[in-house]
Amino acid sequence: MSSYPALLQSLFLSEYGVYFLKWWGTIVLLGAIATPLTRFFLGGLPDRGYPFARVIGWVLPALLVFLASILGLVPFTRASAIVSVALFGLLSLAALPAIRRDRLRPALPSATTVLTAEYLFLVCLVGWTFVRSFRPDIEGLEKFMDFGFVNAALRTDLMPPVDMWLAGEPINYYYFGHYLTAFMIRLTGVPPEVGYNLMMATLFALAFTLAYSLGSNLTARFSSDRSRIATLAGLLAACLLALGGNLHGFIFGDLLPAAKERGLVSLELKPYHYPDATRFIGYYPKETDDRTIHEFPVYSFVVSDLHGHVLDIPIVLTALACCLAAILAARRTAGHGQPRAPSLRSFRISPVEWLLAPLLSVIWMTNSWDFPIVTGVAAGSMLLARLRAHPTLRSAVEGVVAALVVTACAVGLSIPFTLRFVNITQGVHAALSRSPLWQLAVLWGYQGFFAACLLVFLLARSVAILRRRNGTGRIAALLTRHNPKDLFVLGLAVAGALLVLLPELIYVKDIYGTTYHRSNTMFKLTYHAFMLLALVSAYAAFRLPAAASGWRKGALALLFGCVAVLPMTYPWKAMNGFYARPTPATYRKLDGLAFLPPEDRAAIRWLNDNVRGAPVVLESDGDSYTLFGRVSMATGLPTVLGWFAHEWLWRGSADIPQKRSAEVRAVYEAASPDTARKILDAYRVEYLVIGERERSRFPNMKEAVLHSLGESVFRSGNTEILRIAPAHGAIRGERTKTSP
Repeated sequence: MSSYPALLQSLFLSEYGVYFLKWWGTIVLLGAIATPLTRFFLGGLPDRGYPFARVIGWVLPALLVFLASILGLVPFTRASAIVSVALFGLLSLAALPAIRRDRLRPALPSATTVLTAEYLFLVCLVGWTFVRSFRPDIEGLEKFMDFGFVNAALRTDLMPPVDMWLAGEPINYYYFGHYLTAFMIRLTGVPPEVGYNLMMATLFALAFTLAYSLGSNLTARFSSDRSRIATLAGLLAACLLALGGNLHGFIFGDLLPAAKERGLVSLELKPYHYPDATRFIGYYPKETDDRTIHEFPVYSFVVSDLHGHVLDIPIVLTALACCLAAILAARRTAGHGQPRAPSLRSFRISPVEWLLAPLLSVIWMTNSWDFPIVTGVAAGSMLLARLRAHPTLRSAVEGVVAALVVTACAVGLSIPFTLRFVNITQGVHAALSRSPLWQLAVLWGYQGFFAACLLVFLLARSVAILRRRNGTGRIAALLTRHNPKDLFVLGLAVAGALLVLLPELIYVKDIYGTTYHRSNTMFKLTYHAFMLLALVSAYAAFRLPAAASGWRKGALALLFGCVAVLPMTYPWKAMNGFYARPTPATYRKLDGLAFLPPEDRAAIRWLNDNVRGAPVVLESDGDSYTLFGRVSMATGLPTVLGWFAHEWLWRGSADIPQKRSAEVRAVYEAASPDTARKILDAYRVEYLVIGERERSRFPNMKEAVLHSLGESVFRSGNTEILRIAPAHGAIRGERTKTSP
């Protein structure tokens, strides 16, 4: 422990500290630029939405550049990114007059709000950056894929990026979140292999601070000690969402081992392995033909795959904040809930609801599974906002129309992306298996407990409201006299429960067979069920004691506190399982490519320094989750074929990768130059890599034949890069900046 300060000093007083300051400073600047506009949209929240400014200031300028690039209007460069941020800053300044006219609320968030948000964000950013410094390698699981997408975006002037593992084709995946990472790398000038790790730390910091904001905003007025309760509720929401696990870690990592040690149970238990909490149904007590995945944010942060569902977390939380702000901005009806008939001019969509359109568009392009989830919550919020103001059929129709308009705008903004995307799913089918109830209880027990307590509480309040409705219609009384935050959180609970239930009924078919048929469906749906139910749990833990009195208040607080601690045993198990013990010997800093063999790293550095554009570089193809595809991954330069199974998934068929795999082998094992050149010309290959990966993959490689195809432009150890000579006098565009 005493070495930590020295390691922190070593990290942040080195060149990596400069990278960190540039990254953090850019995020702070983006947030500051977006603060007036965020106040305009989210001013109805107690903290004026300040923590969400850094997401709005990052995502909306990036969306503008993306749309301009994919439409062929403006290239994706650092200059265009800076100009977009500047234009967004002018738009934000234009919101100041409207803010000044709103005399009911302060023009800007309080100093306490700003300092708290900045302090939490900086502590989380520094903390997770330090965690990543003990295992920064962009290696293992699907990190090659994620980093390859980021580098492909950096190599691209006009979107969509070229698929680095299928030369000549665009990425057929939801890559917008990887583009957002590339946007930050372009703005900051940080090396991509460092930016990857800083982005993982940023996502953790955003998840924690945005969940804190939602939790504190939801509980801001439930006690005479508003500030303390809101702070504690915010911290609980942040911990449950960004750090908490399910009950698997507590039950199988703490409870059962302790019980077995005392002779209370005789189960056969193995040493706790943190991924088991995400691979439980279908794996324990024995493997079945229904193997599923049920991940959650802290697992993602620990293993650090930069996937779309992780990149989407801050955007989803920002959209939820918009939904809450829309409901809180709705005016109560006059006359104790008596409906007032709206006029023909009453229909409008509020500014915060309009903000949902670009956010939903980004959500669709970042992780499509989240789009119907968040759109459903947004539609419910728009409907509730209008029904609370005027509980009439006309208001319900207006709410539905508003939701349809906002959704249509979101879909419209996504059209340039969608037109270049081929759907790889094969329809929705009835689930072939069901999860045992006891296993669902392990995964969702504490969230179900809090949701059930909240439901009982709201049912009791509903009975009381109906008894005192004094002639008001039942629905009108319930809509107007319930606390709007109660109704919002109830909606989150219902949405979360549906997301848990749906994989028990249906699944979206993909290339995986019967054994894993609903694995991806459960994974993508329950990931955000976990987030929604974490917010519900934190809210219930403070809402119910605040409504109680006497000894019941203390008893409820104690009970809920004990339950909330249970999922917090998981993150330590996960971090200890994934990261090496933090000592000076295991300290690695932030270079995500340091794990590569020196000669491969040198070749990658040469390509990044000397090759412009996106010419095709041939390297060995190979199986997924291996070190094959390392050059294309680390440079963004397309190769003929990378990871076989991933291209099979993205293209919906094995035919294309099978054909290309055979052609790659035919080049490396060609007996004559003519055989190889025909394939190289077909794919417009300009560079060819010969290294240990290629030699192990193609034992019959004829290096003399390969050398006859072009000139050697780089050599380090056993790794060499050949520049392929044009065939038959063909002239290729000059791509090399310098010669070695």
